[in-house]
Amino acid sequence: MILVNTASLNQYIGRDICLQCRLSRQESLVSQNGNPYFRLHFIDSYGKSYGLVWPNNALYEHLRCLDLQQLPPIEIAGRVAQLNHYIYIKIANLSLMTDQHVVNGAQVLPKMLVPFLAHEAHAWLVNFISTLSSDALRIFLTSMLLDPNIGLNYFRARASVNNHHNYQGGLLSHSVEMARLIAGMGQELDLSLLEIELSQVGALLHDLGKILVVGEKNPRPLPWKLFRHADYLSAANDVGKSLADLVKNESFEHAAGLGNPPIFNRAQIE
Repeated sequence: MILVNTASLNQYIGRDICLQCRLSRQESLVSQNGNPYFRLHFIDSYGKSYGLVWPNNALYEHLRCLDLQQLPPIEIAGRVAQLNHYIYIKIANLSLMTDQHVVNGAQVLPKMLVPFLAHEAHAWLVNFISTLSSDALRIFLTSMLLDPNIGLNYFRARASVNNHHNYQGGLLSHSVEMARLIAGMGQELDLSLLEIELSQVGALLHDLGKILVVGEKNPRPLPWKLFRHADYLSAANDVGKSLADLVKNESFEHAAGLGNPPIFNRAQIE
C-alpha cells in the first residue's frame, strides 16, 4: 500500500493507499437511500480532501465519540474513488500515530494554518524533511514539529518585533533562509551530505527560542527584558539536548558516516 498526499489522490483512483494527515471536521449524514454514514474531512500541507465511513465498517461506532480537538496526526487506509468529479477515500481503517510513525512532521501541519508569507518556506521544509538521507534527523525534526508547544508556534511566530522578518511566519522564513544558505556554504567547504544536513537542522533551530520571547503577535509570550531567546532554545521540549544527544549517538555517527565528529555540548548547541 503506497503512502500518498492529498494533492496526488487523483493519480490513485481505484487503488488502495495510505494518507498521513489531520482530521479537521466530521459530519454525520444520511444517503439518498436512507443509510447513515460519516464524512471525514482531512488536511495536510498539500491541501484537503474527505473520506467516507459506512455503518458496516467497525470504525463507524468509534467515530461517534471522536474528539477532534484532542486527536493527534492520523493515518488513513482505504481506496481512492471518484464520484461526479469529486475524489474521495473509501476509508477502511484509521489509526492514531506516534511521532515515530509520522513520515514528515511538516506535512501533517496544514498549509492553511501557515501564514501566507511563509508558504514558500513551509513547502521547502516539507521537501527538506522528505528528502533527508538520515532517518535519525527526519524523526528528530518530525518529533519537534509535532510537539504542541513548538509546531504551529514555530510556523506562525515572527523572527523579530521591529527588525528583520517581523511578520507572522517570519521565524520560519528566516530559519529556512539560513538553512538554504548553510547548504551552499557546506558545498563550498566540501562537507559530506550528512554533515550539511546536520548543519541545516541547526540553522532551522538557531532562533527557536523566539517562539517564546517574540511570538506571533504582541504582547510577547514572555517579557523580553527578562529573557534572551537563546536561553530558551531548549526550553520547548528540551530540543537543544535532544539534538546534542542525536549527534553523540554512536548509531547515528555510524549511519551518517561521520566517523568521530566533535562532541558538542549543550552550550555550543544553544
